[in-house]
Amino acid sequence: MTDLTRKAAQAGYCVGAGAYNPTNPIFCSLDPKLCPTIVEYDYRSTLEALNLKISCYFLQDTDSAPLAKCDDDRCAVDEESCNKDGGVLTPLYADDTFDPKCSVKNAIYGNCDGRCVWSSLECQPFETYNLPPTPSLNIAKQDDDCTCDKVKTGGCKKDGSSVLCTVSEASCEYTQTWLTHDEVVEQEGIECYLCREEPTPAPSEISSSSPSVSPPTRSPVKMPVTMPTATSIDTKSSSNDDVKSGGDPNMAAIIGGAVGGAVALSLIIGIVLFRAKRGRGSRAAASPPSDVFVS
Repeated sequence: MTDLTRKAAQAGYCVGAGAYNPTNPIFCSLDPKLCPTIVEYDYRSTLEALNLKISCYFLQDTDSAPLAKCDDDRCAVDEESCNKDGGVLTPLYADDTFDPKCSVKNAIYGNCDGRCVWSSLECQPFETYNLPPTPSLNIAKQDDDCTCDKVKTGGCKKDGSSVLCTVSEASCEYTQTWLTHDEVVEQEGIECYLCREEPTPAPSEISSSSPSVSPPTRSPVKMPVTMPTATSIDTKSSSNDDVKSGGDPNMAAIIGGAVGGAVALSLIIGIVLFRAKRGRGSRAAASPPSDVFVS
C-alpha cells in the first residue's frame, strides 16, 4: 500500500455573546463541547475560521487550544470520557487560567483497548475505555501514551473542496458532510490525525535533559491585521536610498559605459602604435649597408 498523505486537525472557535462579553472574545476549540460555559458561547467551524481569517485554523493555535479536565485532574474532551470510570467533568470557564498540560498538544488521550481515540464515544461496545492521567510538563511521556499525534480523527467535507480534518460531526458546518477516518482515507486518500507527527531527532540532537516547554497562553485570538511585508518595506527603503544618494541610476550606467569605452580605445591605439614602430625597426635592420667598397 502506498504511503498516504497525513493531515492534522484544524480548530474552529468559540465566540462569546451578550452583555458580559462586549469585546466578543474568541477562543480556539476543536469541538463545541469545549467552548467556555460561564456565559453563552457559540461555536464556529474550521471552515468559517478559514473564510474569516480567524487564526485558530493555524496548526500552532490548534495545538494550544485548551481541553477540559475531570475532577481527578485528568485531561478530558467531554463528560462521557470522565464518566466511563466514575469521574466528573470540570467545565471550562472563560475567566479561568487553564492547566497548560491540558492543551491539545500536551494532553494524554484515552484509548479503547489500546486504540487511541479523541473521546470514549468512539469505543465499540466490546471495547474498554481507559483515560490515564496527563503528567506534568516537566515529566517525559511514555512510548505507549496516546499523544495527539497518535489519535486518528475524521473530517468535514464540502462538495468541491478539500476535506478539513476535525474531531467530530458536531464541528462540521451544515454545508459539510462528516466523514470518519476510514471514509476520509477511502474517498480522499488522506489520513487525518489530531496533530502533526513529532520529527525524529538526529542522533547528535538527542539529549538526556528534558526540553523546556513554554505553556500556551489563554489570550483571546484576534483577527489578523494586514501589515506591510518585510519585502515591500525593504523595496521601498532601498528605492528611497537611491534617490537620496545621487539621482538616476541610468545616468550612472551611461557614464560608466563611456569611461570603459575610452579605456578600451586607448589600449587599441597603443597596441597599433607599438606594432607599427616594431615593424619599422625590423625593416631597417634587414636593409644592406650603402657604403660598400670593392678593392
